[in-house]
Amino acid sequence: MKIHLLSAFIFLFAFSSLAQTSKAKQPIILTTDTMFFDQDWEETELKEDIKYARIIKRTALGVPYGTVRDFYYPSWKKQWEGKLSREAPDVPTGLCTYWYSNGKVQSIATYKDGVAQEDMRMWHENGTQVVCKYKFVETLPLTRAKLLPYFDSGSSRTVQTISIPENSYGLVYKLDIRDEGQPPVTWATVATLASIPATLGTSQMLLAGASAMRQAQNSKAPVVSTKCHYFITTSKENAEYFLQTKGSILEKESIVWYASNTPQDTRHLAIPKGINTLYFCINNDNYQTSAEATLSVSVLQKQCK
Repeated sequence: MKIHLLSAFIFLFAFSSLAQTSKAKQPIILTTDTMFFDQDWEETELKEDIKYARIIKRTALGVPYGTVRDFYYPSWKKQWEGKLSREAPDVPTGLCTYWYSNGKVQSIATYKDGVAQEDMRMWHENGTQVVCKYKFVETLPLTRAKLLPYFDSGSSRTVQTISIPENSYGLVYKLDIRDEGQPPVTWATVATLASIPATLGTSQMLLAGASAMRQAQNSKAPVVSTKCHYFITTSKENAEYFLQTKGSILEKESIVWYASNTPQDTRHLAIPKGINTLYFCINNDNYQTSAEATLSVSVLQKQCK
C-alpha cells in the first residue's frame, strides 16, 4: 500500500511539474484591447475622428500576440490582418492581408522585418489583379571621364552619382579604366540587359545581367593595366571628401564596395535598405599616365500596372 501511495505521489508530482513547465512556455495574455485611429493612423478617442479600429492581444510584456486585426470604422469591414513583431511603428511579420474599404482584397504577402517579400500579390479596387514585371532601367548611361595622373595638378578622380528609382531591388554595373593609348571601350548596355528573361527571380536576373554585361564589351583588352581604385558609397560627405583628397574615404561603414587595382569590373549589388543615392568614386593611381574611366549602371526595378 505504501509503495502504491509513493508511486502515485511521484506520478502526481511529475505531472504537476510537467504541467507547470508546459504552462510556463505559454505567453501570458495580459489584455485584449480595442484601439481607435484617425485618418493618419494616430490613436484617438474622439469619435468624430475615428477612421480605423484595431483589436489586438498583448502579453504581460506588452508584446503583440497572435493575429492582429484592423477595421474600417464605422463599417467594421476588415482593413488588415496579420501579426506584428512590434508597434509604434508597426512592423508586420509573416503572412498579411490588406483589404479595400469595399471589401475586396488589396494585397497578400509574406513580411519579414516589416518588408513585403517577393511573393506579394496585389489587386486593383475593382478586383482585377495587378500585373508586375521586373525590368532593367538604365540610371547612368555610358559615361566617360578623363582622369589625370595621381601627382598631376588636375583631377585624378571622378564621382558618378546614381539616383535609385523606387521599387528597385538591385543594380548591375560595368566599369572600365584604361590608360590613354589603349584600345577604346564600347558596349551596348540597354540592348544587352533587354535580353534577360523577365520570368527569372530578382536574384537570378541580377546574376544574369552581370554575366551578360561581362560579355558585352566589344573592344580589345588593354595591353597595360591601369593602376586604380574605386569606392561605391552611400555617403555624399564621403564622396566630397574623396574629391578633396587623393581618393580617400573617411566613413568605412558607408562603403558598399571597394576594389583596388581592378581596372575592369562588372558586378551586381543589392541596394541597401532606405538608400536612394549611390556614389561611384573612381581614382587613377598612375603616377605619370592619364586614364579614361567608362561606367554604366542599370537598376532592376519592379513595375506594376
